[in-house]
Amino acid sequence: MVELTDVVCEQAVVLAERVGVRTLDALHLGAAAEAGEGRLPIVTFDRRLSEAARSLGWVVLGAE
Repeated sequence: MVELTDVVCEQAVVLAERVGVRTLDALHLGAAAEAGEGRLPIVTFDRRLSEAARSLGWVVLGAE
């Protein structure tokens, strides 16, 4: 579990601007970045979130 701290929320803003995702997807990416700095795979069946994570070079499990 990742707490939604100011750091996570600020990371979400940066990632949202970088890859053009909406708020909830940005928060998921910000939390994932905090938890694993892009080294851990993201597990999702959400197409937009998986595309955004892949555009960052992250491994995505679950959605094609």
